[in-house]
Formats: sequence, C-alpha cells, structure tokens
Amino acid sequence: MDLWIARIQNCDETKPMGQFSLDINASAQLIGSHLQMMGFSESWIVNKFSYELSRNKSSSSMAQILKEASRLSQDKGPWTILIPLAKSARMSSRSGKPWLSKKDFSQRFAELFSALEMPAHVGGFELTIDAIDKYSVLEIAQKRMAQIETRADLASSKRKIMHHGMAWVSPGAFSAHLPNERARSFRIPSLDEEGGIELFDALPNQIEAAIDLLSEFQSGLDRSTCISSWAAVETLLAGREDFGQLAVVAERAADILACRFIFDELNSLAIGHSRSGQDALAANLQNLSADARAREVERHLRTGGSLAITNVLGQLAVERVTKLVNDPNEVRSVRNSFMIALSRLYAARNSIVHAGELEPYGFGILLPSAEVLLGALLDTIVIASRRAQEPPGMVAAKASWALEQAIDLSDFSSLTRLW
Repeated sequence: MDLWIARIQNCDETKPMGQFSLDINASAQLIGSHLQMMGFSESWIVNKFSYELSRNKSSSSMAQILKEASRLSQDKGPWTILIPLAKSARMSSRSGKPWLSKKDFSQRFAELFSALEMPAHVGGFELTIDAIDKYSVLEIAQKRMAQIETRADLASSKRKIMHHGMAWVSPGAFSAHLPNERARSFRIPSLDEEGGIELFDALPNQIEAAIDLLSEFQSGLDRSTCISSWAAVETLLAGREDFGQLAVVAERAADILACRFIFDELNSLAIGHSRSGQDALAANLQNLSADARAREVERHLRTGGSLAITNVLGQLAVERVTKLVNDPNEVRSVRNSFMIALSRLYAARNSIVHAGELEPYGFGILLPSAEVLLGALLDTIVIASRRAQEPPGMVAAKASWALEQAIDLSDFSSLTRLW
C-alpha cells in the first residue's frame, strides 16, 4: 500500500484526468483488488468511495484514502458474533463452542449486550472472527454458518441447524441481518429475455450441463463452487484432444469474453450518447440495432469523434474504449486479462482437488470474479445457441478469429456480429 500511495502522490492528483500519468482504469482495478486482498469487504470499499465522491464536503485525495485504509488494516479484531437458533439443534450438553445451550446463550448475550433486548432463542452459536470491517465480519459469519449447517445436515437427518437470520456483533453492540443464503450475482440474463418466454425451453446438452454445474454458485460452499465452475468451462469448451492440456480451455473462454466485453463497452457508450447527445450521431444511434450501434460508435471514435458523456465515470469509459479502438495492444491486453483470471480459477481448482487445500491463495476474491466472468460467458453462449444454433466451440473459434481481425487489421466489424 505504501508503494501505491507514493506512486499516486508522485503523479499529482490535482492534474486534470487527461494529464494524469497513471492508467486510471487499470489502477482502479488493481487498487480495488489489493484492498480486498488486505481483507476489506467489497461493501466497505464501495461505501467508502461513494462517500468520498458524493457526500464528503471537503476535497478527497486518493492518497489520503489509502493511508486511512492502511491504518485500518492493522486492526483485524477479534469480533464476537452471537447467532440465536430458531429451532433446537438437539446437541449434547457436553458439546462445546461454537455451540451454546439455551442457558449459556442467555448468559453470554447478557455479558456482551446488556443494553439490548434478549432475542428469542433455543440456544445458538458464538463465533470469533478476525476481520477489518463489519461487512467482512458478517460475510465470514454467514460462510461459517453455511458450513455448520451443511455439516449437521450430513451428520444426521434428525439434526437441523436453523437460525433466525439475525446476528449480534461485538464490539459495537449492534444487530444485523444474516441471510440464510448468501447473496450471489451469478446470472444468465438471456434466459429471461422477453419476459422469460423461452425460460423453460431445452438448450443443447452441453449448455444444460454447464447451467447445472454453475448453479453451484447459489450454494455458498466455495470449494465445491470452484470445482464445479471449472468443470462447467470444460463442459462447454473442452474437446477429447484437450485432455492433458486443459489450460487451453481458458484461452477459448477468454476469446469469447474479450469479444463480449468490447461489444458491451461500445454499446454502452452508444446508449449513453444516444440519450445525452444533441447531434446527428445521437439521432442515428436511436434507430440502430445493438450490433450496428457498436460499429457506428467504433467508427466515430476511430476518426477522432467525441461523445456527449461528461461525468467522471463516463470519461473513463470513453478513454478505455478509445484505447481499445486505436491500439491493438489494448485488445490483446483485455483478452490476456480474462485468460489469466480463468487460469487462476483452474489453478485454484487443482489446488483443492489435487493438494487438498482449504483456501488457495487469493481465493476470497477469485470466486466473485469468476462468478461475473462465467455468467457473461454462459450468457453469450446461450445467445449464440438460440440465434444461430451454434455450439460453444464454434462460438470460441469465431471469437478467436474476430480478435485476430481486431488486433491485426484494426477491424471490429466481425467482433460485433458474433451473436
């Protein structure tokens, strides 16, 4: 963190965006990942920067924010969490922590939360968690309860762990909602097109199998999710000749994701300009299909045109896409970034399956990333299957060829016609 702070200070944050010497998009991604690796939750990061950008009346400095984060990261607890049970777990009286009998739970609650009203309970659990912020505490508590509930379920059909969906946290003496199921962002939007009229229509076997495997994201069990996630990628994109060199599958998935990413970036700018612009381009964009809009914005940016997007995030998006359009190395970099992310998923899967690791390095931020990437991958494949009746392998082959055209010939036209 000290290196990031020094680098930002040397670049002089007061300069206009166009004169700032750091790549702001890449730096934002790297700093966000670094904060998560330090132990900050995504919710803390979002809330902190939303406050600094929108509600803090004084001028905010990135260097100062990172100094504050560095200071906060030195204190990781411990935090104590009490979670009351809604139904008796029928545990033996000789059982120890984290389980608490009804009497022990009442006593412990009175010690920690004397000013709060005692919740209804039939016993509960006491968890001790080392974490930086309260959001991380609740995320870890939710994960541990999922593990506890699963273990009890595996042990006996007579024993069921069922909590109220609330937790009490110390220090701070506050209560918080603790959902029984973890919130997930894995989605396949194309399944719900036009009000879900095709939601229950059968898809090709490869895709149906991948959907089943990726449904594991809803379970909240990270290791099994990691294993099934990579299995889904193999199901979609591996052939018999690939066994023994399955890492190549990450390259095929990366080709599809890079094409989808560039298409979505162009289309987002097109929608933004069509709503905010007052010129002929804006009027024209309103009457075009998504792929035609993407090609029109690409041509506009390639000839040095500007877009009517003025907020800071919009400026960054324009800068990002302009680089993609004008520099083939940026296209290659996007593709390689996706390949690296998916290769890490494969490496983590191997560490779990072959080395028995409980939590491979970087596991905490690996799955949220994979969740988004695999949702986009499968969504793209579903679209291609429905519109062109093409198998996943064909989509990957076309994506690879389209990226070569974009890199070697600065031609994005094939890329925007893949689905």
